Amino acid sequence: MKFQPVIRGGIILLSSLFLLSCATVPQGGSSEQKSPGAEDGFEDDIEVYDRMSAAILLGDPREAIQAYEQAKLDDPDDPASRILLARLQIAAGELDTAETMLRELLNGSGDTDSAEGASAENSSTRELSDEDRADALVSLSLIERARGRREAEEDLLVRALQADETNVQANTGIGEILLEKEQYDRAEQRFQKALETEDDNFVALQGLGNSYLRNGKSQDAISAFSRAIDVDPDYSYSYVDRSRAFVEQGYYDRAIADMTRAIDLDEQNGWNYLDRGRMNARSGNFEAAEQDFSRAIQRIPGVFLNYAYRGQVRAFLGEYEDAAADYEQALEIRPDYYPAYSYLGALEYIRGNHQNSGRLLDEAWKEEKARGSLILFSAAAGFAQSPGAGRSYLEDRLGEFSRDDLFYFVGRFFIDGVDTRLLRQIQQEEDMQTKALAQFFTALRYAQRGQISTALALLNSQEQERLEGTPEGVVRTWLIDELSQ
Repeated sequence: MKFQPVIRGGIILLSSLFLLSCATVPQGGSSEQKSPGAEDGFEDDIEVYDRMSAAILLGDPREAIQAYEQAKLDDPDDPASRILLARLQIAAGELDTAETMLRELLNGSGDTDSAEGASAENSSTRELSDEDRADALVSLSLIERARGRREAEEDLLVRALQADETNVQANTGIGEILLEKEQYDRAEQRFQKALETEDDNFVALQGLGNSYLRNGKSQDAISAFSRAIDVDPDYSYSYVDRSRAFVEQGYYDRAIADMTRAIDLDEQNGWNYLDRGRMNARSGNFEAAEQDFSRAIQRIPGVFLNYAYRGQVRAFLGEYEDAAADYEQALEIRPDYYPAYSYLGALEYIRGNHQNSGRLLDEAWKEEKARGSLILFSAAAGFAQSPGAGRSYLEDRLGEFSRDDLFYFVGRFFIDGVDTRLLRQIQQEEDMQTKALAQFFTALRYAQRGQISTALALLNSQEQERLEGTPEGVVRTWLIDELSQ
């Protein structure tokens, strides 16, 4: 079998497989690199590439190396061939072997900066083209990435671009590093530069889409991810990324459709169910969201957010016991997840466990003191337990509010039972969220005192819609049902 000098497409292919495991088998070689009368040898090239690519795709880079070494090379010292072998060694985890080969190659071409520690005695003396030098430097950068040395990786990629500013992998590699550094404008430029050379490069399209998405350009992100999907329609993360861009645009149906496609492609990925569950919840599909979170729990049971989100939708569905169990599980996994304290405190109020409700709500306030409303929530639980408990707690905490704060007047109403000034202050409040919370806590205290019609009037006011999705909103829904019976 003859094996012609390695085409550059093969180098790019196998690197992409190493980085993403999502490339395709090359379609053929470069006519410039075929020797005269080598048509039969060209067909053998394809056979070798097929074997190497299939081995990589199946997770067996050593089989790919064996295929390479068994081929009868026309020019075994061809730099591109050596670089390809180094890439195969990298994929097989033979980093030291690959590094030695690449540094000797660069050393022989006079690139002394890259040849530190290499033996000039054993190095090839063939001059490298700018393209081969860039490919060799990019290959070294892969080794540095595998070793976790990001600064060294970036330095090698910069030098690769100095050798060949059109090198696709160097541009995409720098783009990915800039993404990590949150330098989104510069990342966009690198990915766009890569696409100038190769307009259907999947890695560049994915990177560009993520640069746009993180830079607040969700419509542009949708376009980039759609182009990536056209290139490889079976890569699940393209659909995941595009779904997030759709959410930013408010297109929940399209986002859910993309997540469903991602799940079809990768059914065991629990994070996809978690993401689709969140999208279903935000679009009001609570039953579907509950099912998604349950599937996520089956696949990644140690993730506290699965339980927290399922607890939230179960609370919306009125499944209060199951919701409380979910929040308890979330806190068992992540005891410092304080948003769960306020939701569990609300559910404990509904379940009649008022002392524990007050404790949980107070714990939430201690970690989130900007949410002064939690003081009133905890005080309401205390009053439900006993007037003395509620009064004692509130007298200790009322000083947290300034005397012109609306929540201060709600607290005075809790203690004194006089509502004339409070109702006037609520009516005059300009901040609608604060107004809604004040109405809610006032209604809660009215309900405790048996003033049902007054409580319902406040709970059914238009401003109360602002509490949807909050712990107060959960108790409001339950309380309306309770008071309406």
